[in-house]
Amino acid sequence: MSKTIFITGGTGTVGKQLVKNFIDDDCVVITTSRSKETKEKLLKEINSSLLHVIEVDLSFKDSYSIISDYLLKNNLHPSVLINNARNKENLIITDNLHISDQKWLDEYFLDVVVPYKLITSFALDKKIPLRRVINISSIYGIVAQNPMLYENPSISLAPQYGAAKSALIQLTKDLAVQLAKMNITINAVSFGGIKTNNSAEFLKRYSEIVPLRRMMDISEVFGIIQMLAGEESSYITGQNFIIDGGFSAW
Repeated sequence: MSKTIFITGGTGTVGKQLVKNFIDDDCVVITTSRSKETKEKLLKEINSSLLHVIEVDLSFKDSYSIISDYLLKNNLHPSVLINNARNKENLIITDNLHISDQKWLDEYFLDVVVPYKLITSFALDKKIPLRRVINISSIYGIVAQNPMLYENPSISLAPQYGAAKSALIQLTKDLAVQLAKMNITINAVSFGGIKTNNSAEFLKRYSEIVPLRRMMDISEVFGIIQMLAGEESSYITGQNFIIDGGFSAW
């Protein structure tokens, strides 16, 4: 695969894995980082001339101007956009489901408004040959968060996360219809739990309620993304692909 891929949030767990996999496929990869520190860390970890990292906070009003200027300056023309950025600070709950209005607004803005702005801006920019859009959602955009998984559900369950991810799935469908006339396909991928530094107790609880009896390995995220970014997915649009080991099947 020889493409130019734009991935938001390439310094996080899923984003970094996608960056690595696409570079292994000899793709030019452009990603974003909110801080200079994480940007330099990623560039050091993935030492490749194919990688471009734009230091930009996507919640800023002028973020697209920063991105557009960088693409123009470096003669970059992405045909694939993957909306993956997230900010865990938006999911902070103090106690008893108390979530500030600002946390609700920040999570919705990053999960829904930012993807909308990027998709439409890329689609309307004649210098960008956009053909594929992939929005990273979550199973918590289609099912409720399970309190049985968490030791302290009152501060672990973030309803603003599920609400925003659900809205992202609907945005995917609406824009897939609206931009079909431009030959741009737009799909969402909803991942289940991905194994990171989870406790043994959490792994056990999670595995007991998944048909495949385990959490997802980070190496397993790329398959569906690679397919949706490729030419073989040219007739797939407006869909939400659930990759969860069967978590939502019962």
